[in-house]
Amino acid sequence: SILKIHVLAFVIHASLASVLARNMNPQKNVLLPTAVHLHVK
Repeated sequence: SILKIHVLAFVIHASLASVLARNMNPQKNVLLPTAVHLHVK
């Protein structure tokens, strides 16, 4: 179903965001999780 695809995409993006968060400064980190949040909506 589409919902499962969205959940999977969210998990993938969230894990990518957490990896990037360790390598980037905090101001940039806000952008990716926000994009993920909007994508899920």
